[in-house]
Amino acid sequence: MRKPFHLFPQRYSTMTSARPRTHRRLRALAAAAGCAALAFTVGCSHPADSPDAGAEPPRDSAAATISTAPPTPAATYRQSGKLCAALDLSPAVELFGPAGLQQDDLRRSKGSVHLQCTITVGDLPDGAILLVQADIGEPDSGRTMYEGLRQAQRDLGPISEMADLGSGAYSYVDELTGTNVVTYDANLYLTVTASPLRLGTTLPADLPSRLTGIAVSAMRGLRA
Repeated sequence: MRKPFHLFPQRYSTMTSARPRTHRRLRALAAAAGCAALAFTVGCSHPADSPDAGAEPPRDSAAATISTAPPTPAATYRQSGKLCAALDLSPAVELFGPAGLQQDDLRRSKGSVHLQCTITVGDLPDGAILLVQADIGEPDSGRTMYEGLRQAQRDLGPISEMADLGSGAYSYVDELTGTNVVTYDANLYLTVTASPLRLGTTLPADLPSRLTGIAVSAMRGLRA
């Protein structure tokens, strides 16, 4: 059987050897991911489960007569396609250099799909590896996964809230994975990560804003 192809196997081997130093971090995130991922397989809990769910809310006659427009449908994201083709890499290319190797991956599970795109930009010693991951599941599952993993990340280190991206977003820097931008919208949970081709290289301070542009292109390309 043909072995799966991986970009830069030596670099990933080095990252794997560093895992004992971050065992506590990864274990905490994995536990949160296990809880949050339930939204992609069994759906989210709703107020309808509460004892008072059947009670009719107070009527506002004024609002009833004024609000006649139909509600705006929530955005949804499709569980198919190749993620790399949807990305606008220009913010990273301007910083690191031209895009190189690209690899798309897709994994399906009950009611959800995980899309992943790995791309190199630039060359050694100043280039980077971009990893874009999209989890698309049941309605509102993006929020459930986002909130669970956001709390886990806050327990492990500082995060920076970001405006004007999805329905919520933040960024953080991790010594193992690099610079990360995380966002969600409707049934989509999306992460964009940049790590240096050469371990130990300092990444630019304005990298989160550039990764935001890549996240926006991914959301636009995956919109149903």
